[in-house]
Amino acid sequence: MYDPLSGKMMNTPSQMDILGKKTHQDLINAAYKAAEKLKIAPYVLLRAAGWGNFTDNRGALYKGPIIDEIAGLTPEQKTALKAELGL
Repeated sequence: MYDPLSGKMMNTPSQMDILGKKTHQDLINAAYKAAEKLKIAPYVLLRAAGWGNFTDNRGALYKGPIIDEIAGLTPEQKTALKAELGL
């Protein structure tokens, strides 16, 4: 990303950089908030993302694909999740 004030390129973190610092609980929380905005049940979103087992180890760091690469999610679901995760 270009910073017009400094005239230099800025190093912005990638989706994987950000997601790699998130715990399973962070993703569960984001899914609940995104589901509320989408007016769907949270478990629908958790299952679509393949995160249905995250409650088994809530403190584990996320090691899955970036949100854009999760095939089970619709574009609308991806957008909502990314917004909740600050991506």
